Amino acid sequence: MKNIDPSYSKKSLFLIFILGLSLRLFLGLNYHVISPDGVYYAQIGEHIHQKHSYGILNVPGYPAIIQPPAYPFLIAITRYLLPKTYAGRVVNILLGSLLILISFYLTFYLF
Repeated sequence: MKNIDPSYSKKSLFLIFILGLSLRLFLGLNYHVISPDGVYYAQIGEHIHQKHSYGILNVPGYPAIIQPPAYPFLIAITRYLLPKTYAGRVVNILLGSLLILISFYLTFYLF
């Protein structure tokens, strides 16, 4: 696979990325389904946005040390730009779309 013309692979990657991003945008903004973990991450992100501390809204003083902090912090940062209902979705759409690029380059260099 390393004998492929780099300009061809970049064009293909760009088209695949745009297709994946479009599909994620369509599904993420039109269907309102959230997993139980997603609710928990959104609560932590909202708590970071409102109280500027890493915890849970329903249990004051209880640190949310079970969940990794990066995703809730991204939700909190996005919350400054977007309404509460869209902050988690946009972060999910962007990170899921970046996974396309990571998968492509990982596969390209391994094989």
